[in-house]
Amino acid sequence: MALMRKGTFDAAIWAAIEHEYPTLPTSFAPGEIVLDLGCHTGAVCQLAAERGATVVGYEANRENYSLAVINLQGVPSITLHNAAVWRSDVAPTRLLFTPSADSGNTGGGSVAFATLEDHWATRPTEGAEPAPPDMALSSHGVDTVALDDILVALGPVRFLKLDVEGAEFPILLTATRLDLVTALAGEYHELTDEGMARLTPAACVGDRRYTADLLRDRLTHVGFDAVRFVPGPFGRGQFAARRAADSR
Repeated sequence: MALMRKGTFDAAIWAAIEHEYPTLPTSFAPGEIVLDLGCHTGAVCQLAAERGATVVGYEANRENYSLAVINLQGVPSITLHNAAVWRSDVAPTRLLFTPSADSGNTGGGSVAFATLEDHWATRPTEGAEPAPPDMALSSHGVDTVALDDILVALGPVRFLKLDVEGAEFPILLTATRLDLVTALAGEYHELTDEGMARLTPAACVGDRRYTADLLRDRLTHVGFDAVRFVPGPFGRGQFAARRAADSR
């Protein structure tokens, strides 16, 4: 059983995984890879491994990463990294991880903002009960790795999952090796003009506001079809896409 923090969203995140990622294949051939960006404490990693995948997970928050290591210990098909996956058109750097304004939302942290104040002004509390002080996440620096570098090192990826709290835009807008990905799914986070102005400069790509339409255009441009967006509250939503060659 996974280790959960009291007073946080941990248990709810684990319980909702199959519902949130219905396009995760139900089975994988030996050696087929799932790449999990924003793996939190390991729920998608575990589910994919149970279905036969070789899994590689990245988590920017050091506390979530530590719990993922504990939760997934003894599963040889899973490899975890404590790093922020980032844009592919710049050299590796170091970013600031900032937790959610709702301290109980351990999956709501981001590396897209230069300060905690900018993050919380852009995505304020949604009224959730606060977590106990000893369960709240901290702000800290984290090293980055380009998605292209990961994909080139891994080779073909059957399924790419992204839940990176706004970083999906700089990651996907700058990647040039998405041809190696058969299908993907994740959470998107639209921003207002004010929100765009509060992003750290490193998170800004192009001159279009970060919206579902921008992400849809990008995925279509790089060869994905069956692109589907399901909007949710507070500018968030789910998206999924696959290539026509993937009929499984």
